[in-house]
Amino acid sequence: KYLMDATEQTKKLIIYIYDILKSYKLDDNTMVATALFVLKPKEEIDYTIVEKEFGIEVSTMLNSLNSVGIKHALTNSVEFENIRNMLIVMSQDVRVLIVLLAYNVYKVENLDLMALEEQKLFIKSVKEIYAPLSARLSLNEIKNKMEDACFKFLDPEMYQQLSLDERLNKEER
Repeated sequence: KYLMDATEQTKKLIIYIYDILKSYKLDDNTMVATALFVLKPKEEIDYTIVEKEFGIEVSTMLNSLNSVGIKHALTNSVEFENIRNMLIVMSQDVRVLIVLLAYNVYKVENLDLMALEEQKLFIKSVKEIYAPLSARLSLNEIKNKMEDACFKFLDPEMYQQLSLDERLNKEER
């Protein structure tokens, strides 16, 4: 029933994140919490209803997802607070962090949805925080997608050249 009113963009986002999470073999509760996280603004969530409909684990995970603050840093104090919250959540349930990282992969691959200044700040956060964190957690698919998107944004000409070289090498094989 929650998907009925979702926009096509929101549905694509959920599917995109699901595809990433599937490769890490995360459980159904993680998938449900992810969908609710994407579908409902945190101000509209009644955790008692979520708990009744989906269970305590989904409710707790959804609360954790909403408390981390996945927005990219606008100031050093905000960035510090986001990292602190992320580490607290990670110590409680690493699945929450994997969902947030997958969500950020979607955002970094769809930068055109942001204003230019917002793109620059977000790329900086991805490059300095999220990609290295993904690497430390051995989430290589996520790390690679983040690094590729950052490279494409920061040096589009070199990215195009390397992409062309790679295609030519594949054709030669």
